[in-house]
Amino acid sequence: MTIRHSELRGTTARIHPDLPVFRLEMGHRTVLYTPGQARLATVELAHQVEHALIGRSGESLRARDLAADLARLARAAKQAWETLATKPFEPECLTLYLSNRCNLACTYCYAMPPQPTLRRRRTQRPSRPDDRFPTLSEGVIEAAARRVAHHCAAKGKPLTLVFHGGGEPTLDWSLLQRAWRLGSEIAAENDLHLWSYIATHGVLPEERVLWLAEHFDLIGLSCDGPPDVHGENRPSVSGAMTSDVVQRTAEILQSMEADFVVRATITRAAVDRQSEILEYLCDRLLARRVRFEPVYDARRATQSGFHADDAELFVAHFLEARRTARGLGCDLQLSGVRLDEIHGPFCNPLREVLQLTPDGSASACFLSVGNGDAMDSTLRMGHLDERTGNFVIDRKRVAAQRLRASHLPLRCRECHNVYHCARDCPDVCLLTEDKPPEDHGGFRCRVQEILARHEILEMAIADAEPASAARNKELL
Repeated sequence: MTIRHSELRGTTARIHPDLPVFRLEMGHRTVLYTPGQARLATVELAHQVEHALIGRSGESLRARDLAADLARLARAAKQAWETLATKPFEPECLTLYLSNRCNLACTYCYAMPPQPTLRRRRTQRPSRPDDRFPTLSEGVIEAAARRVAHHCAAKGKPLTLVFHGGGEPTLDWSLLQRAWRLGSEIAAENDLHLWSYIATHGVLPEERVLWLAEHFDLIGLSCDGPPDVHGENRPSVSGAMTSDVVQRTAEILQSMEADFVVRATITRAAVDRQSEILEYLCDRLLARRVRFEPVYDARRATQSGFHADDAELFVAHFLEARRTARGLGCDLQLSGVRLDEIHGPFCNPLREVLQLTPDGSASACFLSVGNGDAMDSTLRMGHLDERTGNFVIDRKRVAAQRLRASHLPLRCRECHNVYHCARDCPDVCLLTEDKPPEDHGGFRCRVQEILARHEILEMAIADAEPASAARNKELL
């Protein structure tokens, strides 16, 4: 069934005074929603459910049953959110930023200071000399890995090891290999399965690609689309094009039957090319899993960033790209709103992630890369105790960060996304802003609100499809 874009501009109203139960009006359709359930309803049924939720008698059995189901799931969602906000920090994932070295000069890089003049001149790009960047020590990695493995063992979960960063992790090749093996050994010592992931720009020698394919469970490959788009966004430090090398990397991963996902950063200049970008990634990179991410506008002003008024345009082209993806047998996602889980912004204290930056400290934000600025200091969570050899977490600070990150702005409390939205993170940081924004959302907030509306309607329609023809006629 086709969902018209006009249906995404409807209204949302919370219909329970304390629980996240919502009525969404979308064109001629009415949907009753709480995290975990979306149901199409007639106007009359929706009114009866609203009355049943506040305890009015005399409503139909069907309305009372539906109200009870919605309330039960809503209580569970609210409880899950409150637990997320208050439980102790017990990391299950270790993320390593080995260094901030990189051989690309991406125009939107969050690890480098703005270079407006160099961005305009294609023949000159900011370089990253090795002596400018510290490297994460093995001692810190081992201590942090043992701490995370302890929590994983207590919870019966695998040890998750992630290589990411403000640079390219494969440039510190020997350290990367040693860190992976160290993680594998610590997992084995604790009878844990090691699950490992690496994010790479894909511009690396063939033998390194082969090693990654053999050792990592999932590889994140960055490519922004066709050569003209990718070349403009992600040239080498000398200004050279990198598309051919990234394509070769993808072909090797495919030949090795490695599991990989392609991440494309969507800039304002390419917002109307999302379907074309998707087709290129599927055709030339053989991608079957793709994630689009609107360019970050955090820590620096970017010429490629979005404004709040761009949200509908972005979503319209994203949904067009998603229809294209489904036709090609590809899964296209956007990370900011995930209806299948209770989540908030990308803050590490909320996600049970211990992220190490090259200076050896742990940070609460994935944009914090250990360059020693004020943001890094504010977001620090822990460090290695040289005396004991243990990695120490500042529990008081982390608890405060978790509460701040889980703060619900007034505008969010009446939104259907209340318990599954990254809000304006990372463009607006709840941990570093003097006062969390309360009035209105920005670009990401609006994108996620509209996109969730679409996914909720899809969920409701899918729920109605197995029903009898008579019920479908009544509801639709």
